[in-house]
Amino acid sequence: LLWKAYCLALYQPIAPGFAQRCSDNPVGWRSPREHGIRCVEVQLRATDATELSGWWMEHPGASVCLVFCHATHGNVGSHMQFIRRLVELPVHLLAVEYRGFGNSAPLAPDEAGLILDVEAGYRYARNRCDKVGFVGQGLGAAAAVKFVVNLKSRF
Repeated sequence: LLWKAYCLALYQPIAPGFAQRCSDNPVGWRSPREHGIRCVEVQLRATDATELSGWWMEHPGASVCLVFCHATHGNVGSHMQFIRRLVELPVHLLAVEYRGFGNSAPLAPDEAGLILDVEAGYRYARNRCDKVGFVGQGLGAAAAVKFVVNLKSRF
């Protein structure tokens, strides 16, 4: 019971002032397109078959992909200010929406699922670039680090 309460406090798919889905967020927080950023909404699939959503933003001439792993609160749109800074870099950017967040499958998020979601983002980016990096905020940074450590241990 205590663990369930902890998980409910840790994973907060709806941030104050925002909605469950990006399309229902306040204007300016719904899509990178609202800021003149070319963006394609993509569907990803985790290895446990969970359907995930994300935003793919290409940068002309880039050879590196960054996978953005957002913090514990809100949908990916609630992190728009950070995304707007990242697209200024000469990289392709994939912003992954975890299970239970935004338009992804409405499953209860947990650590194991989060790592699978980061892996799905990695596979999507790796199919488009030879070099893939991660950038994350809070929980997203921790999940990215754990995934990379696990990935390195496979070799």
